Amino acid sequence: MGFSMREVMTTMVDLFSAQVSPSKPSSDSNRQIFMFGWVHCDPHPGNVFIRPNPSNPQKMQLVLIDHGLYISETEAFRLQYCQLWKAILTWDNKSLEKIASQWGVQFPDILASATLLSPYKGAPPPDLDRLQDADDAYKAQVAIRDKLRNFLTDTEKLPLELLFLGRNMRIVQATNQLLGSPVNRPSLMANWASKGLIVKADVTLKELLKGFLDHVKFKFTLGMMDLAFWFNRVRQIVFGSQVGWEDLVQRQLKSVAKANFGIDLKDDAMLS
Repeated sequence: MGFSMREVMTTMVDLFSAQVSPSKPSSDSNRQIFMFGWVHCDPHPGNVFIRPNPSNPQKMQLVLIDHGLYISETEAFRLQYCQLWKAILTWDNKSLEKIASQWGVQFPDILASATLLSPYKGAPPPDLDRLQDADDAYKAQVAIRDKLRNFLTDTEKLPLELLFLGRNMRIVQATNQLLGSPVNRPSLMANWASKGLIVKADVTLKELLKGFLDHVKFKFTLGMMDLAFWFNRVRQIVFGSQVGWEDLVQRQLKSVAKANFGIDLKDDAMLS
């Protein structure tokens, strides 16, 4: 149909991050992950159609079907989740640890990696040195098992929304990967997360101004991330490389899982 993969994936990521219907800009029912409202948690390719926009055939339109698996975020969780993304991208380990503690998670680095679907480089795993100094494979395996077993200190605190959001984002990541990674998915989502902190009930003018300035500063952080993405994208186009951004991210995640936890991640297991 002549539409670019970049336009398709940008629309898809925006849709699930914070899509707002142009005809109903203030409607919460049209806002997803980083804006309070309903989140579609089953966006596999069979539920997403691309067609010419009926009102303007030169433009594309994304049609989302099968609205049987949704979650509804509370305002408190939405703001926490926005803060989590922003803390991860700015390596704000203090805020990351605070949110992890509120959710009953003992190891913030694992939470960060699971959220981004890529290795968190803001801090080394808490017991990495202990794993490296283990004098035999048995002790290393015991240490790994203990870390995974103690990942959650209080399962009652863990928001169940995370399970469904993780499913949504992993499918979107896999779709981006399948199309050759035409967009920097984490950067697009983080941008919406930062905007989501400004959109809240009863916000004062002072809070709105501070939020806007914080968002502008955060954009510079995302700019550095975009440079790495575009370097790899240019290499793909110029040299015909089949390795996209999501492929590199997935390789890094597999490497970290193998080195730190002794786990071999398979593509189908990560998707599920």
